[in-house]
Amino acid sequence: MQRVQPLRDTHPQFSTFKTPSYHEFKLENWKLAGDGSGKVIRPHPELYLALGIPVLAWLYQRLAGGLQYVGLAVGLWLLGQSVFLNVSHESLVVYPPHGVQVETHRGFRNCIFSSSRTFIPFTVLQDIVVNEGLYGWNVRYYIVALTRPRNSDTVLKVVFPNLLPHFPILKIVYNEIQMYLPQNKTESAQ
Repeated sequence: MQRVQPLRDTHPQFSTFKTPSYHEFKLENWKLAGDGSGKVIRPHPELYLALGIPVLAWLYQRLAGGLQYVGLAVGLWLLGQSVFLNVSHESLVVYPPHGVQVETHRGFRNCIFSSSRTFIPFTVLQDIVVNEGLYGWNVRYYIVALTRPRNSDTVLKVVFPNLLPHFPILKIVYNEIQMYLPQNKTESAQ
């Protein structure tokens, strides 16, 4: 039971972890440099914090009267948004007899401030598909859980909504998750 990086050379930020009770697909918020040097490029919210505080202090001194507090409040809010709401990693966790869970973790690399989790039971999960969408002149691929709650329309839940991984990662997630879906198990048994 160890973490495996199936695309170590091209997408090392993607890893899988398989145990008898669950299977996790984890995508971290960093990537390799495009020049082939192998350098890791990470967002640095700590840098925003280190640069933002002196800028806010300077603004506080420059502004007069009530504008000091308004400027300080807006600056702190923007700084908090860039630092504390930075996505650290996203995961898709499959609990084979029960369902799947979509997770987003926000904060620094080693200190998570908030996590959001959405559990989708197999009773409402229809399928998991790779879809494509147009964004400007680009085609973006994303993986979606199709759900249909009782007496309701179909709802799409994007699995990695903030990091939007490249197609090779989505292909591995899609191929591996198909064996866990209940409808695919019954079809392959017949």
